[in-house]
Amino acid sequence: MSYLKLLAVLFLLIKQHYFNNIESSTLCGDPSSVSLFPNPANDEVTLAMPNGCDQKIKVELFNSLGQKLLASEERIVNLTGLADGVYYFKIITPYHDTVIRKIVKH
Repeated sequence: MSYLKLLAVLFLLIKQHYFNNIESSTLCGDPSSVSLFPNPANDEVTLAMPNGCDQKIKVELFNSLGQKLLASEERIVNLTGLADGVYYFKIITPYHDTVIRKIVKH
């Protein structure tokens, strides 16, 4: 294969990968529209993704000292057993967008 043909194939592969990722990443809308409810919460918190997105996400829960308390892929997080206070959820989408949300447990 000549050098120019190899470059052309490489360009097409990169272009296809780039545009496929753009289309896929917009399926779930704007990551900043991720919400947690209820807030304040008692026993559990539900994670709501935009546009009914059903893609896998990673959720990490941190206390106010920055200590990781939980890592999960579930959209409903059980807070039973945690002391009342302020907690932070780190939500990571399949496209590595990261969203931080604060929640109060009482």
